Amino acid sequence: MSTPNPMRAVHVAVNRGLPGSGAPPFLPDQRLGLAEAPRAYTRGSALVNHRDDSGALRAGYVTDLVVLDRDPFHAPPQDLAETRVALTFVGGGSSIRRGRREHHPCRPRRRAPRPARCRAAPG
Repeated sequence: MSTPNPMRAVHVAVNRGLPGSGAPPFLPDQRLGLAEAPRAYTRGSALVNHRDDSGALRAGYVTDLVVLDRDPFHAPPQDLAETRVALTFVGGGSSIRRGRREHHPCRPRRRAPRPARCRAAPG
């Protein structure tokens, strides 16, 4: 069964088994490396969906960005599914911090007209 949780999907790609299942890896020779799995999940999905302007952190790309609560490269591979998103940047500026939306200076708090161009510094 698939999951919409990206870190659980990365866990399965790296470990070739469901988190906490204790079962032997399914087709272990098809494991992806930890650097390769998120790339397959993001860039690979963008390419399959013919979105050549997304799926990578590059100038001019439509890209959202997350900050994780831990460095998955310094944790045991079997704990990948426990990794949580601490902060999400959407559309180049707005952010969501573990369940609450943060105000961004380029985004109005209410239904006010949006400025023609945002000149606020990032962050």
